[in-house]
Amino acid sequence: MSLFSHSVKCQRSKNQLYYRIYPKKGEIWAMYTNWNKNWKQSDYKNYQYRVVEILEDFSEASGARVARLVEVKGCMTFFQRHRHDGFELTRAVSKDEMLSFSHRIPAFIVPGIERYGIPESWIHLEPNALPPRSRN
Repeated sequence: MSLFSHSVKCQRSKNQLYYRIYPKKGEIWAMYTNWNKNWKQSDYKNYQYRVVEILEDFSEASGARVARLVEVKGCMTFFQRHRHDGFELTRAVSKDEMLSFSHRIPAFIVPGIERYGIPESWIHLEPNALPPRSRN
């Protein structure tokens, strides 16, 4: 993951010892699958990811709302929102689950791609920021 970098917006903690980085609406993030607050350092070695789009900014009261993204078949760097019976699947991520976010994945809407049969709803993700395929 060290092959890329991008700027992030953060909040300084009250005691100034650390920064808080919260996912923002419209960003794409990798989240640890099956994460829980009791994970130890060794649990991060056998991780799996899911890719999500942030639908609502984080708030202390309600956390954040996310939509799961799935890889478009045959297009390794294009993703779309996961649908089940015509409904987009979303979920709330509580304040206590915020450490389940791993890293932001830079994403782009590619203009003019519909002439190649690629709908504008598909999102191109930065390949170097994608989680390893063997763990997807």
